[in-house]
Order: sequence, then structure tokens, then C-alpha cells
Amino acid sequence: MEVPNEIFALFERSKEHLSEMVEEYEICKEKGIITPRAKIITHQALSLCRHALDHAMRFYWNEKWYDRLSETQKSDFNLVYFPVAWREKNFANKLNNNKMKDLKIYAPMVYGFLFNCQAFNNDNYKWLHNLNCNRN
Repeated sequence: MEVPNEIFALFERSKEHLSEMVEEYEICKEKGIITPRAKIITHQALSLCRHALDHAMRFYWNEKWYDRLSETQKSDFNLVYFPVAWREKNFANKLNNNKMKDLKIYAPMVYGFLFNCQAFNNDNYKWLHNLNCNRN
């Protein structure tokens, strides 16, 4: 399964935002404030990352999961997003929303990857939960 170039392009653009963020946050440190530009750049970078994750999830779903669905499920309108759960108890619901409640059984490596990307389960992503709780 070859990953579409659009996904890589989204992450590359996000890296460009990151370098802009570094420059802008130096200005913020000097001024002692968070500038509106810094907020916008941060929002854009995170939005691009989120879009890339959603795009990758939809690609996986189309390539590897769609054929597992019943005819009724296939005929339904299917929106698929990268699952983001702030608590472990909500993770299963997110997968169920994507019609992937059996992912742990049929694709344990993918399930493990998605589970380990969750802020409740990975200290590297705790800041995302904090950012979500403190947004205006």
C-alpha cells in the first residue's frame, strides 16, 4: 500500500509552518506576549497535521477496511477521521464511528499504532489534550 503524495506534502507544509513558528515565538519571547501571528501559524500547522492524519486514515480505510463492511454499511454515508480520544473509554467509540470496532482483532498492529497515538496513552501527546482544554 503506497501512501499518497498528498499526505507527505501536507506534512512538509506543516514543517514549513514549524520553522515560521520558531521564528515568531522568538519574537514572542522578546516581547513577552504571544502574538496573533504566532497563534495563527500554530493553528495552521496543527490543522495541516490533523488534515494529513485524517487523509491517511481515510486512505487506509478505503484500501484495507471498506471490503470488510456489510452491504448496508457500505451504502451508508461514511465519514472517516483519524481517531482522537481524550480518554481511553472514548477510543472504542471513535473506532466504532469509523465502522472499525473490530480493528483490534483484524489489524492489531494498526490498532496498536492508533492507540499509542492517543494523548491519554502517550506522554509525548499530552500537550494536545492541554491545548484542547485551554482553547478559546
